[in-house]
Amino acid sequence: IELEIRPIMEMYQMLERYLPAGFMEKEEIDKKTVLRSYWKKLIAQALRRGDELSNKQIQYKRELQNDIRAFKIDVCNFMGDFIKNGPLVKGIAPMEAVDRLSRFKEEVKIRERKFDLYHGGEVLFALPHQEYPGLEKAKKEIKLASLLYDLYADVIRSINDWKLMV
Repeated sequence: IELEIRPIMEMYQMLERYLPAGFMEKEEIDKKTVLRSYWKKLIAQALRRGDELSNKQIQYKRELQNDIRAFKIDVCNFMGDFIKNGPLVKGIAPMEAVDRLSRFKEEVKIRERKFDLYHGGEVLFALPHQEYPGLEKAKKEIKLASLLYDLYADVIRSINDWKLMV
């Protein structure tokens, strides 16, 4: 904007210097004067806002780094819970595994949303991208378990349909 207003102000200075007095109307001269003062106020306000945003940026970056640390711990705890109580635990009934699978699917969705938010913050603040191998492993295992138990549910449903027909 500075590049756009400076030529205008220079043109007014040139007009005032080379044109006879009274050539410009008083109203236009007043507008030019007001424009200059408004411009200075705008510049001052922009500088204040820039300082405020710089201070907030530091605060938000620190909060993001703390949230990422907490998320790493949360992913580790989630993975431990998934291994101990997930749908792939040996010896549980298939229908119990289906229930556990749906619970863990929802929990992974929540963590994926957090991951996306934190990744966006990392990009915004130019932080190194964090990896969460436990989350990726859980997503992969849930996808595979989902295929397996969906197939199981379809087979049970088909068997029950055949029993009703006979």
